[in-house]
Amino acid sequence: MNRTSSEFITVAHFKNNTARDRRLFLEMLGAEIVISPGQSVELLARPSEGREFDPDLHVRFEGRLMAAGYPTVLSDHEAPRG
Repeated sequence: MNRTSSEFITVAHFKNNTARDRRLFLEMLGAEIVISPGQSVELLARPSEGREFDPDLHVRFEGRLMAAGYPTVLSDHEAPRG
C-alpha cells in the first residue's frame, strides 16, 4: 500500500551529532533505525480511531517516507551526492 506523509504526524525528530552511527530501537515493533553522523530523521505515527496511534511507525528521511524495519540503515537511502 502506498502511503503519503500526510497520513502521519511527527512524534519525534532525531539528529546524530556524534562521530559514530547511532541506533534507534523501536522495541514495540522489533525495528531499528541506524542514523549516521550528520543525518536526521523524523519518526512518524498514524492516528487511529480513539486516542492511541497505529503501531505501523514510519520514518521520513530526506523527504522520503519509509516503513521502520530491521534494520533501516539511512545511509542506504541517501540521495547521491555530487
